[in-house]
Amino acid sequence: MSGHAQTAKVPTPGDTRGNWGVLSAVIAVIAVILVVIYKRTADELYINWMLTDSYYTHGFIVPFVSLYFIWRERAALAAIP
Repeated sequence: MSGHAQTAKVPTPGDTRGNWGVLSAVIAVIAVILVVIYKRTADELYINWMLTDSYYTHGFIVPFVSLYFIWRERAALAAIP
């Protein structure tokens, strides 16, 4: 036996390294709830976007354009407290 005593590491309030399992479960539950809540809306959007004579056929590219604008402004968004 060596003369060094082992001390247990006390987690600090900002230390979340050990909580990934809990965090993942919470995110998964929230995602499932959102899918259940918005499934009907997503189905209706899909139907409207797929209509031949629809004015909304561009709906499929809107999320990608939105993500591009968010990505382009990522530095300004990261600076928001």
